[in-house]
Amino acid sequence: MSTNDTKPVPTLSPDGWVRATAQKCDYIASYFLLSQYSQSYLYKGQINSFVWILAEYKDNLKMIESETQKALERMFSSYFNRCSVEVTSKVTEDQKASLYIYVEVTDADNKTFKLGKVATIMNSKLEKIANINNYGHE
Repeated sequence: MSTNDTKPVPTLSPDGWVRATAQKCDYIASYFLLSQYSQSYLYKGQINSFVWILAEYKDNLKMIESETQKALERMFSSYFNRCSVEVTSKVTEDQKASLYIYVEVTDADNKTFKLGKVATIMNSKLEKIANINNYGHE
């Protein structure tokens, strides 16, 4: 058994150190979506932040896709040895962009957990985040 699969996710909530796979995935995704790139002097340049990616690549949806996927792969692979991340996008007629985020991890017990999120972006601003239930690819 590897150390990544059993490594807990630290929280500043009453949950403390989270070890359950589904809960770990939820916290990791939340940290990515809510973190600020400049929130730490000690780890400057090492904070994975969706908000920063949107600001940095505001007019380049392909770069937003690519950088989001890389950041999530870094984050999830810190806690799971087997993980895959896929990020795709679609632009609607009203110029809103939807970013589809699919994550699949396998824990130490060989159980697979899937996480799906869709982020709606309008004028380089995050408008909405929703869960994708029972996801399949379009």
